[in-house]
Amino acid sequence: MSDLFATAVIPKGAAETSPMESQLTDLSQIAYPVGGGRTEPLQHFLDSTFTDAFLVVQHGVVLTEAYSNNMRAGTRHLLNSVSKSFVGMAAGIAVDQGALDPGQLVGHYLPELSDGAFRATTVTNALNMTAAVVGWRPDLQTEQAPKSLLEYCQRRTQTEQQEGEHFHYRTVLTNLCAAVVARATGTSFVDFLTQELWQSLGPENDANVVVDATRAPYMGAGMSACARDLARFGEMLCIGIHGQFIYVNRPKALVCVKLSSQTAPTDLKLYAASYRALR
Repeated sequence: MSDLFATAVIPKGAAETSPMESQLTDLSQIAYPVGGGRTEPLQHFLDSTFTDAFLVVQHGVVLTEAYSNNMRAGTRHLLNSVSKSFVGMAAGIAVDQGALDPGQLVGHYLPELSDGAFRATTVTNALNMTAAVVGWRPDLQTEQAPKSLLEYCQRRTQTEQQEGEHFHYRTVLTNLCAAVVARATGTSFVDFLTQELWQSLGPENDANVVVDATRAPYMGAGMSACARDLARFGEMLCIGIHGQFIYVNRPKALVCVKLSSQTAPTDLKLYAASYRALR
């Protein structure tokens, strides 16, 4: 992504990399259900779902690690909306530190949003995607387009529901939350994420994130990282779009990372196949 867009580095830091033992096992012939009483081997799943990287870790031990389409262990892959999980975690850290009050209006931290569609939005509603705002994400840049992610938020004037009424998935809210965390903690979001979360994982490689003209990160879908470092993060979480998954089974201490180049943002048939295979 750094070849295509301006990005900010999320450095791994000078600390020692957290160890990840390997006991590689051939899982390719494990069968998973595909419907109609039929099964297919795991290799069929990997071959038919645009897979670029696949990693299975249990109890901190790598059981399977496979790369294709010129991917390698140290190659960063766009995470798309898995990026959002890092914002949620960072917000939780800021709350725990006492820097962020989730019950406050976002305008408390970003006064420039005190009018318009976010005037009654709390941090909690933004994090939960139950805010009232109409808006998905910024369009491609034109002369008339907002020059920053925050300006895009400022231009939102319409609402589609009552605050907190129901969940509606919108990337604009994740970018908003990253801006709130930055303002609440008095540091850039990238620096906060780096110091409080990323480097604590003991990653092997730097990550990066697409940034706007003000260097604000596009955390809704713009982060890139390597599979092994996602597995470290995955000893905490899960989610997916464009075929990106971090699957966590806590009772089994199992983490599966799947990075893909799925052509459509969402494909319910492939999502179902992924769910059946990974679980």
